[in-house]
Amino acid sequence: MSKIDELQDLKIFFLQLEEILLAPKVFELFKKKSFYLRHINAIKLIPYFSKFGFSQYYLYLDPINLTSINLKLLLGSTFQSIKHLKMNGEYEPLLIKYIYPHNDPNVAYLNWLAKSKRAIREYFLFNITKFHIFLNIEAFTITSEKENSVDDFKRQTEIILATPLYRSRAIIKSFDCNKSLHFYNTGPNSDLFKSFLEFYGKKSPDIKTILTTSDLVKIDRLKRLLSRELIHPYISYKELKNHITLKIILFHEKLTTLDLIQNIFTFFPYGHICQIKGTFFDGTISKTSKYNNGLMIKFHLPQDKLKAFIESFKLLFNQLHIELFKIISDESKGNDLLPNFFEDIKYTTDYNPLKHFKWDVNKHRWENLRIFVKKK
Repeated sequence: MSKIDELQDLKIFFLQLEEILLAPKVFELFKKKSFYLRHINAIKLIPYFSKFGFSQYYLYLDPINLTSINLKLLLGSTFQSIKHLKMNGEYEPLLIKYIYPHNDPNVAYLNWLAKSKRAIREYFLFNITKFHIFLNIEAFTITSEKENSVDDFKRQTEIILATPLYRSRAIIKSFDCNKSLHFYNTGPNSDLFKSFLEFYGKKSPDIKTILTTSDLVKIDRLKRLLSRELIHPYISYKELKNHITLKIILFHEKLTTLDLIQNIFTFFPYGHICQIKGTFFDGTISKTSKYNNGLMIKFHLPQDKLKAFIESFKLLFNQLHIELFKIISDESKGNDLLPNFFEDIKYTTDYNPLKHFKWDVNKHRWENLRIFVKKK
């Protein structure tokens, strides 16, 4: 099979992934194709949290002194992951991912740390409002032969800034995280929620392995979630497995500028661009500001080109007058912070944040388990 035919198959697989996964015979045919064997590493899922009555939040936290923070109170009982971030080799901020009741984050302890104890330099707390997954076939072709260069990125950036109506040739799939607030669950005893609980917790499983098992009951549950669009599958690629994962978090209220940035970053072969809203805390003036617009961009870069690309990104954000941004390129799991954190369960095997919510039968909604209560 020619390279062009192989990439065309990849394009079809990307665009029709949901339909292909719901048709076992079609999926089996695609699994035998050369593009699948060459490019597909895993198929993971993004939950439609709002339809289950939840929201997923991210917290970028730069503490003045980590030892002064009670991690048990900061993490609560519904965090998904915690990571160390090495920023310029000077100190280690944290990136924590949580699940909360819909649009109701438990921030009592965080606010106390920031404003009463003054233990935080700054933080970004945000949730995703819209999710975009892009695939740039042209860049994918180049990556297979030679790495995309910083100069190529700069040239595309110049074209887009000079011609705002220009659009890259990337294919983009999008879904609105808050489009429907119709909850499918009627509480912890609903069949759909039990199915969701089986497949998702701290992180996504590789669902292509589930679909190739002989467990027909499990496969049927997964298909029910897929067919109702309660979960969205996405592809992890072999080409990017050994690259560095880069995250960019930024807040900016000018939508035309954010649109330019989204267009510019589809230069890369594959990635996620998430529209976000949230809060920024500046510890130097002890002020919290709310932002309705921002982005979290996730993509991959080769180690040897990382520094040059990051410098280029900084110049771009300066040119666009974007002041609130973080570029995260060095993450390490924060599991070393968790010894003795859990008393009765093992974090690596048993912990699932979705099991730590209380269902309010009167309000028909999930409630936070309040660990930290402010004194009156």
